[in-house]
Amino acid sequence: ATPTTEDPALAEALAEHASREAAYVLPVDPLDILGLLGEDDARAREAALERLGTWTDGEVRRWLREARKHPEVSTRVGALQAMVALDREDLMSQVRTSMRDPVDRVRIEAARTVGALGSGSLITSLARMLVDEAPGVRAAVATALAEAHVRTDARSSGLRLLTAHGEDPDPAVQD
Repeated sequence: ATPTTEDPALAEALAEHASREAAYVLPVDPLDILGLLGEDDARAREAALERLGTWTDGEVRRWLREARKHPEVSTRVGALQAMVALDREDLMSQVRTSMRDPVDRVRIEAARTVGALGSGSLITSLARMLVDEAPGVRAAVATALAEAHVRTDARSSGLRLLTAHGEDPDPAVQD
């Protein structure tokens, strides 16, 4: 027999599943929303990212600027993750503060942010972090430097190919 919702065990399982799948209720404060990005709860991070997509450019700039000096580590980390999620290389100057944060987790995320967004302006500062006292920070810096190097090489190789060969032979690309 096929179980129905009249089956108490199935009804309970369905109710539990529905409650887990319910929309995550976000806090009102934008800094708290950024803090959710630095947490382990995947539903909270997903809901926070969705909310970030509704912010205006001015709001993004304001809240990311305020978050970098917030007392909560998860908010500072979340702000860096938001820059990557929103692909905001134009805000990389704000990462410099995070690279000097007293908390290892924030410095690790700052290194990841530079690596993910490939900001050439911070590569020298990032390289200086290779002597950080925390091994996790040094490892994140080394990885970020490698990612930035690969991204830079790929860009410059692509540009060399385009300039060496002129137009792309594919008619779809020419249009």
